[in-house]
Amino acid sequence: MATELEMTKEILRIRTQDSLITLINSHATGQWKLARERVANCDRIEIYNWDRTQCIRGKIDRSRLFTSHLYKDRLIIGFNPEDEEPVNCTPMPWEQQACAIYLT
Repeated sequence: MATELEMTKEILRIRTQDSLITLINSHATGQWKLARERVANCDRIEIYNWDRTQCIRGKIDRSRLFTSHLYKDRLIIGFNPEDEEPVNCTPMPWEQQACAIYLT
């Protein structure tokens, strides 16, 4: 059986219209439709504003991963942000229609 260090973990990359400042302050995502089984394979999260000009990055806090009480098909993911404010970035292409991408 592979150890945790040997297992490949994915990065969850999200594009959102939610306020990045609000997400940083709450240390949690919005109530988003995500594949729970895919999120289970992720250890890091990158959240981009809709224009992809700013982002926040952090480590997923598995103790704060839960289903929304309002929407049973939506997840809220706790995370520990690396920075106290969004970081400016060069807009990357986002060719998928989906707002979530899982990267290895």
